Amino acid sequence: MVKTILKGQKNFIQLIFLIGFISLSLSSHAQFYSGLQQEFGKNRIQYQDDRTWSYFRYKQFDTYFYQGGLPLAIYSSSYISNEIKIIAQKLDYVPQKKIRFIIFNSLADLKESNIGLITEEQYNTGGVTHVINNKVFIYFNGNHDNFEEQIRKGIAQLMLNSMLYGGSTGATVKNSILLSFPKWYTNGLISYLANGWSTEIDNRVRDGILSGRYEKFAKLNAEEQVFVGHSIWKYIEDRFGEKAVSEVLYMAKVNRSIESGYLYVLGMTYKMLIADWFDWYENKYKKDVGDEIILPESQVLKKKRNKSKRVYLRPSISPDGRYVAYVRNEIGKTKVRVMDLEKNRRKTIMKFGYKLDEKTDYSYPLLAWSPMGHILTVIHDRKGRNEMVTYNLDKGRPQKRYLLQFEKILDFSYNDRGNMMVMSAVKDGQSDIYLYYIGSNTFKRITYDIYDDEFPRFVNNSTAIVFSSNRNSETIRFDKKTNKNVIIDTLKGLKHRDIYFYEIKKDNRKLRRVTNTPLFDEIYPMPIKKNTFSWLSDENGVYNRYVGHFDSTISFVDTTTHYRYFTRYHAASNYSFSILDQDYSTQANKLVEVVYNDGHYRMYVNDLPEYEDYDNFKLPRTSYMNNIVVKEELRLKKIEIARKRALWLKNHPEEAKKDSLKNIKNKPKKKKKFRIIYIGGDKKKDGSNVDINNYTFNGEKDAPQKSGSDKDYANSDDINKLKTNTDLYKSRLYYVEYSISNIVTQIDFSSLNYSYQPFTNPKSPIYINPGFSGFIKLGVMDLFEDYRLTGGVRLSYNLKNNEYFASFKNLKKRLDKEIIFHRKVLSENQYDYGVNHMLHEGIFRLSWPFDVVKSIRGSLLMRYDNAAYISSNPYTANVALKKPNDMLFNAGLTLAYVYDNTRSPGLNLFYGTRYKIFAEYYQPINELKHNLFVLGIDYRKYIKLFKTFIWANRLAASTSFGTERLAYYMGGVDNWLFPEFNRNMQVDPNQNFTYQTLATNMRGFQQNIRNGNNFIAINSELRLPLFQFFSRKPLKSQFLQNFMTVGFFDIGTAWSGPNPFSDNNALFKQEIYQQPIKVTIINQNDPIVAGYGFGLRSKLFGYYVRADWAWGVENGNIRKKPLFYLSFSLDF
Repeated sequence: MVKTILKGQKNFIQLIFLIGFISLSLSSHAQFYSGLQQEFGKNRIQYQDDRTWSYFRYKQFDTYFYQGGLPLAIYSSSYISNEIKIIAQKLDYVPQKKIRFIIFNSLADLKESNIGLITEEQYNTGGVTHVINNKVFIYFNGNHDNFEEQIRKGIAQLMLNSMLYGGSTGATVKNSILLSFPKWYTNGLISYLANGWSTEIDNRVRDGILSGRYEKFAKLNAEEQVFVGHSIWKYIEDRFGEKAVSEVLYMAKVNRSIESGYLYVLGMTYKMLIADWFDWYENKYKKDVGDEIILPESQVLKKKRNKSKRVYLRPSISPDGRYVAYVRNEIGKTKVRVMDLEKNRRKTIMKFGYKLDEKTDYSYPLLAWSPMGHILTVIHDRKGRNEMVTYNLDKGRPQKRYLLQFEKILDFSYNDRGNMMVMSAVKDGQSDIYLYYIGSNTFKRITYDIYDDEFPRFVNNSTAIVFSSNRNSETIRFDKKTNKNVIIDTLKGLKHRDIYFYEIKKDNRKLRRVTNTPLFDEIYPMPIKKNTFSWLSDENGVYNRYVGHFDSTISFVDTTTHYRYFTRYHAASNYSFSILDQDYSTQANKLVEVVYNDGHYRMYVNDLPEYEDYDNFKLPRTSYMNNIVVKEELRLKKIEIARKRALWLKNHPEEAKKDSLKNIKNKPKKKKKFRIIYIGGDKKKDGSNVDINNYTFNGEKDAPQKSGSDKDYANSDDINKLKTNTDLYKSRLYYVEYSISNIVTQIDFSSLNYSYQPFTNPKSPIYINPGFSGFIKLGVMDLFEDYRLTGGVRLSYNLKNNEYFASFKNLKKRLDKEIIFHRKVLSENQYDYGVNHMLHEGIFRLSWPFDVVKSIRGSLLMRYDNAAYISSNPYTANVALKKPNDMLFNAGLTLAYVYDNTRSPGLNLFYGTRYKIFAEYYQPINELKHNLFVLGIDYRKYIKLFKTFIWANRLAASTSFGTERLAYYMGGVDNWLFPEFNRNMQVDPNQNFTYQTLATNMRGFQQNIRNGNNFIAINSELRLPLFQFFSRKPLKSQFLQNFMTVGFFDIGTAWSGPNPFSDNNALFKQEIYQQPIKVTIINQNDPIVAGYGFGLRSKLFGYYVRADWAWGVENGNIRKKPLFYLSFSLDF
C-alpha cells in the first residue's frame, strides 16, 4: 500500500518540494548545527529599564523595591516576619536561608522582568538541577489581601522546596533526581498553607465535587488540580489534625513516595484516601445545596460555545439595554466583545495577547458605558502605560488617550452627564478613589490611605459615591492642604470589606458606612434609586445579590441635630454558586451577571427583579460559613464571660489572689522531645563538646544563622514595632550579586549546538558523531535574572574530543545581548593519517523582541579552524608530519525571525506553533573571493486532538549556496546512542563543501541515506501519554505519568542541484575510478525517502528516553526489519 501511495503521488510530492523552496527563497543562532535542535523561546520586553533597586535588611529576610514601591516594602516588612513563624510551625520546619522578597509595583512590571525566562532549549533533560535561591517575587494589584497571599505562597513554596529537596547544593542535586511529587500535591499544599479556606475556594471545590469532575481529577487542568490538592490537605487536617500535614509530608519525603506518607501516618492507602476525601466533601455539599441547584435564567453564552479555559469578565450593559460588552480571556489571549441582544450578534472591538503558560492578568481591560449613546470606554495596559480607548458603536473611529498619573487603574464608571468618571486607581503602592474630569483631563483625590478602595459607582443623581473598602474608620485621614496622608503607611485594613457612602458636594472627610459585617465581604455596589443600592455579599457562604436602603434617624440633639445612619437590607437572589460580577441598567431595567458553574464561566442577562418580592428573604448558610459564625459567637461569648469574671475579681481582691495562685500551680509543664544526634555532629562549630545542660530539643527552633554584624539588621523583636517606628526603615542600594541558578551533570551523545562540523572526506564521507560523553554545565545569575553567566564542558570517553563553552547574557534592556566563546576538538582517521580539527569561535548575539512571542535575532561570529595532521601508524609518520596544518579564518553573520506561542501541558507535549526563518553568511578572511550563504526554516505545529492527545508536525528545509557549500546528511535521529553512518552514499564531487551537518529526523535509515547542499524533511507524530490519558486519578509513578506512545511518519530528501529530480542531482550518478579508467553509473533512484513506525517514551532517572522502531521506504521498497533507535531527546 505504501508503495502505491509513493508511486502514485510522485508528481504531487514534487510540487510540494518546489513550493516549499520557492517560499523559502523569498524569506530570509542556533540553526541546523546538530540535527533538529533549535532555540525558540518566548521574550520579555522592558519598556522601562531605569529602575533603581533598594532593599531593607532583616535577620530572616530582605525586601527589595524600586521607585514608587517604598510603601509596599514597609507594609510587607511588617507582615513577613510573623508569617514565616506561622508557616514554619505548620510544616514543623525552620528555614535555613534568608528569604529575599522582590516587590514589583504591578503585574505588568513583573512581566517586563526576566524572572523565570527560559532562554535555552533543553533537549536532553537528564541531570538538570535548578538550585533553590530563596527568592520570592510579588506584585501589587491594588488589593493588600492578594499581596499578603502572594507573600504567604512564596514563603510556603520556598520552605516546601527546601524540605523536599534540601538546602545545600549537593542535597538539591541528589533529591531532584530521586524525588518527584505531582503538581496537585505540592501546589495544593502551597495554596492551603497560604489561604486556608475561603468562600471562593469553597465555591470552586463545591462545583467540582457536585459536578463530578473531581472524580477523575487527573484530567483536570493545572489550575483546577490546585483546588483538588488544596481540598485534600484541608480534609487531612480536618480529619486527622493539624500535625498530620507535616507528618504526611515528612514520611513521603523519607520514603520517596506519597503513598507511604498516607499509609504510615493516616493508615490509609492512596486509593482509600481519595475515595474517602470525595465522600467527605460530597456529603457536606449535598447538605449545603439541597435537592436542587439554583442558577440564573437566560444564559447569553451557551455551553457548547464556552470552553472551560475561557474566563468571562467585566460584563457591562449599555444604558438602553441593547448591548452587552464583556471581556473574554483565554489563558492570556484577550478579547473585548460587544453583543447586540436584539440581533444576537457579537463583534470583537479589541484583542491582544497570546495563550501562554504564564501568570495571566485578569485585571485588564476595564469597561464602562457612557450615558451619552452607544459609547463604550475601555482602559487597558499598553506597553506599560494605561491607555483609555473610547468606541462609538454608531460612528467614528476610536479615540485614545493615556492616563499616566497612575500605576494601575482598578475600576471606573461614568456619572449621569458623561463628563466625569470615578476611579479606583493605584498610586505609590495603595489604591484610592479619584474623580476624573474628562474635558480638562484632571483628577481630584477623594481618599488617600493604605486601605483598599474598590468598585466605585456614582449614586443619587451623581451627587455621591459608593464603594467597597476594608477600612476600619469612617474618617478620611487626608490633609488636603498638604496633599499628604496623615496615617503612617503600615496601618492595616480589616480582613473583610464593607460598602461606604461619600457625598461629593460636601467635600468633607467623613464617610458613611452602608454595611457593617465583620465576617463577610460586600463588593460590586450598584445604584438602584436614591439611597437604595445593590451589592454582592458572601453572607451565607455564596456570593449572592443583596439590596439595601440607606437611611438615617435622629440620634441626639445638642447645639445641632446629630443623625445615626443605618441600612435595612435583604437578599435578592438564592443561587447555589457565587455571582462573580454584575452590572445594571436601571433605564432599561436589565442586569447582567457572571456565574461559575460546572467548570465554566457563564454570563446571564435578565430583567431586574422586583426587590419588594424578596423583602425579609433569608438565605441558609453553607457549612463553611456556619462554622465561621459559630466560632465567632463562641469567641464573643468567652470574651463576655472573661469580662464579667474580671469585673467580679476586681470587686473581690481575695478571690483574685486565690485565682492567680491556682493558675500558677495548674500551669502545664512544657513537654520536650529528644532529638537525633548524628555521627560527627556531637561537637559545636568551635570544636568544643556539646553542653548537655544547654542543648536544644526538637520544637525549640533555632533562628536562622545571620551573616554579618548585628548592626546590619533590625532586631527580630523590632519587627513587631514596624507599625509604629519608621526609623527602622533604612534602605540600602542594591548592587549586582550572583548565585548558582542551575547545575547540569548528564550523559550525552550529541555536540553543543553552536557550529557546523568541518567537511572531512569527499571520497568517503563521514560525520563525526561525538559518541558517549559526559556533559557538565554551571549557570549563575544575578538576583533579578538580568545577567546570566554559563560555562560548561563536554568530556568525551577518550578525553581528547572535548568541547568547552562560556557565555554571558545581558537581558536588562529590551535589546538582549550575549557573548559566547566555544572550543571543540574533533578527531578522524583518513587512510594513512589522522586529523585533529580544533575549532575556536567567538559569537556576539543580539535579540530584539517585537512582543512576547515574536523576535528578530542576529549574531556576529569569528571562527578559527585548525586541522592538524597526525600519524596513525609508523609507516606513514613522515607523510603526516610533513603535511602542514590547514587553517581557516571565517567571519559570519546570522539573522533569524523567531515565533513561539507554544504551551506545554506535560513533558514533550505542546499546543500551538513555533517556527524560525533564518539566514547565514560566512566569509573566509584570508580568501575574500569565497563565501557561503545558508537559508533555512524550521516550522512546528502542535494540534490538540483531545485533551493531551497531540498531533505534532514539523517542516524543516535548508539550502546553501555561494562558492562554498554546506553538506547535509539525512537520516537517523538526534542524540542517537548508537549512531550508524552510511559511507556508501557518495557526496557530489563537484560541490565545494566546507562544512557538514545532520538533517534529521528520518527514521528507518542510517545517517546519510541522502546528502547534498539542500534538504527538506517533514515529520508527523501522534503523541498519546497512555496512562495519563486514560487514568481517572493522578499517577504516583513518574515513569507512568510521562509514558508516551508515538506513531510517526517521516518523508524528505537531501540533494545537490536545482531540485531533487534534476539530472544534476549526484544521487543519480555514481563514479568508480580505477586508474586509468573512470566509470560513471547512472542510478534510477527515487530521491525521496520515507519512514514510518512507532515509539515509546518516558522519563527514567531524569532522562527522557526514546525508543523507536522504524521501517524505511526507499525506491518503493519497504525495509523488512525495523531499524531500532534509542536516544535522549525531546520533541521530534
